[in-house]
Amino acid sequence: MALRRLLDQDAQRERRSQQLLLERLSRVSERLLAKEIASTTVLMVKRWQASGQVGLPDEHAKRIQSLLSRIYRASIEGMAKRITAAVKSSTSPDVIKEQAKWDLFVAQYIAEFGGEKIAQISDTTRAQIMTQISIGQKAGLGQREIAKLISSNAALIGRQRGALIARTETHGAGNFGAKKQAESTGLNLRREWIAASQPGRTRDTHAEADGDVVGMDEPFIVGGVELNYPGDPSGPAEEVINCRCAVGYIVVD
Repeated sequence: MALRRLLDQDAQRERRSQQLLLERLSRVSERLLAKEIASTTVLMVKRWQASGQVGLPDEHAKRIQSLLSRIYRASIEGMAKRITAAVKSSTSPDVIKEQAKWDLFVAQYIAEFGGEKIAQISDTTRAQIMTQISIGQKAGLGQREIAKLISSNAALIGRQRGALIARTETHGAGNFGAKKQAESTGLNLRREWIAASQPGRTRDTHAEADGDVVGMDEPFIVGGVELNYPGDPSGPAEEVINCRCAVGYIVVD
């Protein structure tokens, strides 16, 4: 039985290629998310000053939904195309059929994870503002001082959260797209967990999983939990957020 990697034969080089692609795809969405979170924070603080209530603007969830859809589409297509290129390197792929398939992958991902993610992001925005208000009140600050302090930090909060959300969502959706595309190739494949080789930055649980090989329908066991791929949104936050691991695909000939 012969084994070969579908993509780059060097596992760490393949991980770096995936990481560079996903980082590039996340940059535009990162800025847009930062702007949305910052502007929403300022608006919510103004409403709190006027009414004493911390409520989310009606359009916030819709704008987050639009941004997440953009992230998911770019990430799923970007990673799926790498699988297509590796499998069909000697022939021209049917672009129309491939696009229809990627559209389906995007719809599946949004249906499974999109609603929960929108709620999580919205709830976190509200919770952060409420926490900062509470801290200000305990420190003896007045409403105007608290509002000014939160608003002055809104851009920084937006940048930090925008970067975290964009990286996490890009990673999960990209690996989902690669897996779905690999499943559609008809090849006899196995999947390999490739941990980031960055001592001090790579989770111990992810480093321990490095080199683990599973079937296409089997989950990886990482930190005692099942993950379908790095960044799997069904996994716990401590094993998913800011993960830089990758999946390699091994062809069994």
